[in-house]
Amino acid sequence: MSLSVELVGHMGTDLTVVNAARVSLDKHVSELTEADRKLIGFLAKHKHSSPFRHVMFQFRMKAPEFIARQAFKHAVGINATSGEFQNQSDSWNELSMRYVTMKNMYIPRIWRKAPEEKRQGSSLTETLDENTQKKCMEIYQHATDMAMCAYSDLLKLGVAREMARMVLPLSVETSWYWTMSLQAVVHFVKLRKAPEAQFEIQELATQMEKLVLPLVPYSWAALMAEESA
Repeated sequence: MSLSVELVGHMGTDLTVVNAARVSLDKHVSELTEADRKLIGFLAKHKHSSPFRHVMFQFRMKAPEFIARQAFKHAVGINATSGEFQNQSDSWNELSMRYVTMKNMYIPRIWRKAPEEKRQGSSLTETLDENTQKKCMEIYQHATDMAMCAYSDLLKLGVAREMARMVLPLSVETSWYWTMSLQAVVHFVKLRKAPEAQFEIQELATQMEKLVLPLVPYSWAALMAEESA
């Protein structure tokens, strides 16, 4: 199983952001001008974020559970930090292990070394030697095989999926639909492409950026610049 992001659909462009902002003056444009591009930069710089939330993206994502749980923190955070009147600027629907029998586990391409001076993260520059890599994979494969055997045996005994899943590790595959505003996508990508983020979630963020950037190039650049400030 590999990490993947698919853009299922989207609504809006840079022009949507401009028209959402200009409607306060009862104006509407059909083509993006240099003045409009400057307006996008102004909106981002001065934190006028609501026009960017009129642009929406719907993704189908696949990843192991340990990455999905990290990503879900963003979905929770968007709704939990929006003040008294919560802004529902995203939606998340995920595969349910109560209904689906699980089959796949995430297999890492390489085992990364623990950093010496940090409590979290891993080193992408220092690698474990070939023999250690092989030993790590053997240990991992044994553990996941045992977990899947236990899961299968419980199901054969008639145990409900919602209970049998308790023996599955965090490396089990999951998938979900995630609909997000442009603002939410930028915030996720900015945080999860950072060097200190886990490598696997960096991959998800990179894939998301490649899908979204061509659709809203000016808004993306403006928001990323302010996120970096």
